[in-house]
Amino acid sequence: MLMADFYRTVPLTGETPVEYWLRLNKAIDAAEEGLKRLGRHMEDPCQEAAMMFVKYCPGPTLTAVFKFKVPDKWTASEIQEQSNSYKVEIKDRYLTEILGGDKYVSCSVALPAFCHLSRLMESSDDDPAYVTTFKSTFRKDLETRKGNANIAYLMIATALDPRFKDLKCIPRAERSEVWASVTNLVKEQRVIAEKPMEENTSEPPKKKLTLLAASSESDSEQEEDSIENSVRRYRAEPAISSDSCPLEWWSKHAGSHSRLAPYAQKYLATPATSVPCERLFSLAGHIVQKKIASLSSENVNNLVCLSNWLSVEE
Repeated sequence: MLMADFYRTVPLTGETPVEYWLRLNKAIDAAEEGLKRLGRHMEDPCQEAAMMFVKYCPGPTLTAVFKFKVPDKWTASEIQEQSNSYKVEIKDRYLTEILGGDKYVSCSVALPAFCHLSRLMESSDDDPAYVTTFKSTFRKDLETRKGNANIAYLMIATALDPRFKDLKCIPRAERSEVWASVTNLVKEQRVIAEKPMEENTSEPPKKKLTLLAASSESDSEQEEDSIENSVRRYRAEPAISSDSCPLEWWSKHAGSHSRLAPYAQKYLATPATSVPCERLFSLAGHIVQKKIASLSSENVNNLVCLSNWLSVEE
């Protein structure tokens, strides 16, 4: 009866291979404990669990791997290694689907992605040799790519993204510097915008000059204080879910954060990868062919836009 319960341990709907493997191990432990109380024992409980997992594994990727050997030739340690590799693969695949998917991805995702992958690729004592080698190589490549990126730009983009404005992907000591950079960016642009096109060479009377200077300094201080308050108000906003679109959020909140909105739209409009551009060229290549080579550039643009809009609606 105890073993019958174990053999009825099949994958549940939506259960991942890792979850099923853990549940199988709990089931075999329970069966073994029950047999011990009856004065009986199981010859090789680990092998029984391994055979069940190979037979009913819910993951198509692992199922394909298990076909390379007869089910009873797989050991529990080998299955554990495959499960560890599967966990790494699934997390990598999630990021790959985000960065290479159909949806637009802002460059503000880059630093959180770097941080996530870096943590994911930390070696542990339980990792087999080939997993350790893979993680080490992956981390080196990741650091090289990160070193080639414009980190200062990405930090500001991350700060202006309401999904990641807690800046957990940035070391705690550097977070205040990032917000200072955002504040200074707005201040610098304000100074440039207010700079007169032509300087007036005529000198006003001394009294008027003194009054104007005092008034200008007072206005400048109030303006800077207002900018800092704007940044503080934005930081106090609740973070949005990772599935939300940051540009849509800024479109809705542009009125309440009018000082930051233009910079957010500028930074968040930068794509994280070149995938959207490559897809655009690929789509245009399907439209402009030998038999359809006389289309005007305007019509090509219209067709590309229509294709994009239709795919979004679907």
